[in-house]
Amino acid sequence: MTLVRISPSGRSIDLEAGDAQTGLQTAWAIDPVNGSDDPEQPGTPARPLATMREFNDRMRGALLTVPATLQLVGNVIDSPLWLRYTTFDTAGSLVVSGTVTTLLTTATVTVVASLNTAGAQQPWQLTTTGINWTVVPIGSRLSFSNGTFAFIRNVIDANNVAVGPLSAFTGSVSVTPTAGLTIVVQALSRALMPTFVIVTAKTGATVTMQHLSFDAGNFTSALPATFQIQGCELNFANNQVISCSGDLCTFRTCRITHVTTVIARNVFGRAAFTSCVFSCATSGGVQVDRTGGLVVFTQCCLFQATLTLQFGGYVFLAQSFNISHTTTAVNVQSGGTLNCSTCILSGSAGAGVGIAVDAGWVYWTGLANRPTLTGGAGDCTVAGVTYTYAALGQGKTAAFDSTLAPVTNTFVGRGPGVATFSENG
Repeated sequence: MTLVRISPSGRSIDLEAGDAQTGLQTAWAIDPVNGSDDPEQPGTPARPLATMREFNDRMRGALLTVPATLQLVGNVIDSPLWLRYTTFDTAGSLVVSGTVTTLLTTATVTVVASLNTAGAQQPWQLTTTGINWTVVPIGSRLSFSNGTFAFIRNVIDANNVAVGPLSAFTGSVSVTPTAGLTIVVQALSRALMPTFVIVTAKTGATVTMQHLSFDAGNFTSALPATFQIQGCELNFANNQVISCSGDLCTFRTCRITHVTTVIARNVFGRAAFTSCVFSCATSGGVQVDRTGGLVVFTQCCLFQATLTLQFGGYVFLAQSFNISHTTTAVNVQSGGTLNCSTCILSGSAGAGVGIAVDAGWVYWTGLANRPTLTGGAGDCTVAGVTYTYAALGQGKTAAFDSTLAPVTNTFVGRGPGVATFSENG
C-alpha cells in the first residue's frame, strides 16, 4: 500500500514514489517575503517557494537525477533542510546557497604578519586602511581580491585584525596574504542546521551548502554521499553536536563558534575540516569522541579553544594546525588518539602545555612532522607529570611512566589507562 500525505500547501505527495518532476527540476528558490507555497507554485527562482518546510515536503520520496540548485533569498529559518526518503542518482546533486550581502567596502592590506610560532603560516595579522575593525561583526566573512575567503579569528584594534587561513573552495588550502590586497566584508543569510536521514545515494552524489550562517543547533548527517559545507558560519550552544554517521562530511573555509564551553561535545563519524577557524569562550574547546571513523583538521586554527580527544576519538592534524589557548592546547584522555603532522600546539605562557596525555596515544611520522609544542610549564604532561621534548628523547618509540625518571627512549605513563608518545619512521 502506498503511503500518501498532504503537504502544508495541500499538495499530495507519494512517500514511496515521490514526484518524478521534482527530481528533474534543476533550479529551486525559497523567498520568505515574496514566495508562495501554493500547490501550483513551481519553486523556481522566478516563482519561489516561501518556506523550507514546503521544499522538504516536495523532496520527500523524490529521486534526484540531475544537478539541482536551491537559492535561499534572505534568512530562511522556518525549518532546517531535512531530506527524508530522498534518493540521489549518480548524476543527482544539490547545491544550497545563501544570500551574501556586502557590509563594508573596501579595506586595503598594508602589512601582513604571521601569528604562527613557526612563522610564515596562518593565522595572520592584517594591518589595513579603510575599515574600522572594532565595528565589524565578528562572524563576518572576508572576501579578498585574490579570489580567496577568510573568517575573523579576533579583532585586535581599529586597524588590525587576526584572520584564519585564506582559501577558495577549491585548490590550495591556504594562500599567503600580501600587502595591496583589498577586502570586502560580507554578511551571510541565516539558516537552521541541516538534517539528513534515510537518504539513498549512488557513488558520486554530493550535497553542498554554502554562503550561510547557521543558527545554533545539532548538525546531523546520515547522508551516504559526500556532504560539503563551504564558506559558512556554524554556531553551536552547549552540548550540541556535529554528527556525521554517513559518508564523509567536509567543512571548508568556515567559522565554527560557540558561545559557552564546548563547540562540539561529540564529533561522530568521518569529518574533515579544512581552512577553518574555531573560536569559543575562554574555557571552551572542541571535543572529539566516539568517532567511529577519522576526523581530520588541515590548515585550521583554534582560538581560545582546547582540542579534547576521548572515548576512541581519532584525530589527524595536518599542515600547520594552530592552537592557542589560555591553558592547554590538546587533551588526550580515555583512549583518544592523535596523529600529528607539522602542527603548532601552543599552551599559555603560565601553567599551560602543548599536549596533556592522560590515557591515550600521540604519534607522528618522522622528525620533520613532529608537532611544535609550547607552554610555560613545559611541552607536555603525561599522566600529570610535565616533560619537555629534551626530556622525552629522540627515540623511534617513546613511552612514559610517571613513576620513573625520564631516560632516553623510554617513558611509560599510567593514569586511568596508558599514555604513550611515539615517533615512527
